[in-house]
Amino acid sequence: MSSQDSSHRCQPSVGQVLLAMLGGAAFGALAVYLTAPRAGADSRRRLQSMADDTRETFHRVPGALRKATDAARDAFREELTLSRDMVVPLATAQALSGVAAVAASDDDLAAAARLAGAGAAHRSRVPDDPVAARLDTTFLEPARTRFGAEAWDAAFGEGAALRLPEATVYGLEVAPGRA
Repeated sequence: MSSQDSSHRCQPSVGQVLLAMLGGAAFGALAVYLTAPRAGADSRRRLQSMADDTRETFHRVPGALRKATDAARDAFREELTLSRDMVVPLATAQALSGVAAVAASDDDLAAAARLAGAGAAHRSRVPDDPVAARLDTTFLEPARTRFGAEAWDAAFGEGAALRLPEATVYGLEVAPGRA
């Protein structure tokens, strides 16, 4: 993502998409139940069952999102550690971008911007990186919008100025391993 780019589309988060899908499904099911010819007691039982199922699903969503974020954090931390140990700068840069996306998901926007800057600066030799493009669109552009362009661009510049070993240490601090 270019720090000069000022046009941003606000992309919904995974949680917002899931919530919209569940809400739409619940609304559609409610419409079907309310318009279907049934006895009142039967309809009320079915509606109560549907409400219970929807409530149970809503309660599972935050845990599933947390697990996905934790798995991503662990994977990018491992990639960052291995690429550092094996001296593979391009993989290190990609891992920095991944940790930036995790930081954005955790709403640690200053860290996300710094890591995004470091990742972008050190992967500059790869013009069309599809992984970086997906991380930018899904996580980093919406984070920039939430953080504010000026603050994001300043932190992005700080990250871009980091040497790769410094950026790696910072990335490992932002994505701590689980004990």
